[in-house]
Amino acid sequence: MTGRGGQLLFFAVMGAASAITLVRSYVFASLLTPDEFGRYASVVAAGAFCGIAISFGLVEKSLKAFPRLYAEGRAAALVDLSRDIERQIVRRAAFALPLAVAAGLVLPVLSMGEYAAVVVIAALVAACSAGASLLRAAANPAPLAAASLLRAVVAMMAGGVGAALLQMPGAIAGEMAGAVVFLGLIALRRRFFAQLALADGGAGDALTTTEIARQNWEGRILFLASLLATAPFYLDRLVVRSVVDAETLGRYGLLATLPLAASAFVSIVAQVIGPRLVHLAQEDETGRARLGVVTKAIGLSVALMLLLFSAGAWLVLDGKFAMLGAIYGLTWPLVALGIALALGQVSVLLDWLLIAFNREPQVLWSSAAYFSSATLSFLLFFFHFQSIFMMLLALSLSKVVHIALQIAFALISTGWNRPSR
Repeated sequence: MTGRGGQLLFFAVMGAASAITLVRSYVFASLLTPDEFGRYASVVAAGAFCGIAISFGLVEKSLKAFPRLYAEGRAAALVDLSRDIERQIVRRAAFALPLAVAAGLVLPVLSMGEYAAVVVIAALVAACSAGASLLRAAANPAPLAAASLLRAVVAMMAGGVGAALLQMPGAIAGEMAGAVVFLGLIALRRRFFAQLALADGGAGDALTTTEIARQNWEGRILFLASLLATAPFYLDRLVVRSVVDAETLGRYGLLATLPLAASAFVSIVAQVIGPRLVHLAQEDETGRARLGVVTKAIGLSVALMLLLFSAGAWLVLDGKFAMLGAIYGLTWPLVALGIALALGQVSVLLDWLLIAFNREPQVLWSSAAYFSSATLSFLLFFFHFQSIFMMLLALSLSKVVHIALQIAFALISTGWNRPSR
């Protein structure tokens, strides 16, 4: 999947996976009651956020480490690091599971079973995220595209059957099934790298103490930045759940599927351009080539998402599925804000640009600004306006602040990287 034709094919597959993710949410919304769908959205979102927390930098350090090791021809070190990350994720999940069940007695925001599901989803999300870094290590998007599409298809089919038979628990089980299939494909890809290691004898593969220290430092910085940047994205449903009624929670949960689908779409784009940005760092002295790659990726992503989401919004509000929109009380202003928040997920691509400039602290600062602004939005929602329209508006403005800072740091970085005359 190389060249212009290969890129177009990749984006077609990526768009299909993102579309399936969005359609899956609407399928689940039609099979579940608004109350059940709101609970489902809360559990899945909390699990995705805890997946970042449970990794504690393991996933983040793989972002640069895996493509670097592959580019250096160190397949054995790549395989060993991937396996070590998975083992640590499993150990942390095993430790967290009984604590999560106990939390159901102390913090009844979720039931004990829902807390347990959050931990399982967290472990699967963390392992899949690290595995995605492995799939893209060779800068070949084909394995990642195929795995992402299959994961989306399995999650929709298994989740649809599960929701029809078991309601909310069945829908959650479908999400887990898709992740398990994805991990199976990752294991096959790791065998490929292991065979490469055997072919070259693994000479010089062992990570040095300096490399391990650098990977851990970069991973921890990016972990904290990721935690701050994703907390508002995943925990907003829990904040809304603590204030509004079940019907309003279901409405917000359905709107939140827009940024969720956008996140899946943008993440796949990032998995493709990320390794390229890391490789360009060795030859792009001014940083303009890297800036150009990200600018084109953002433009294409925004155009495709705007087309996809606008078409979906018309179908739900005025088209064939208008009945679903009426059941959930959706309106064009609410959906428009949901789309705006979804388009803001391109901030992930700007994070990659800063990482390629070795500006991990700037990633952290911009994420901290976004987190502070979003936290203020949560407080205003909780104590003052208690309107999901105002919540979406405030979160969209917070994302504008986030992106503005990222762009400023990126432009400054091109200046820092410009050779003196």
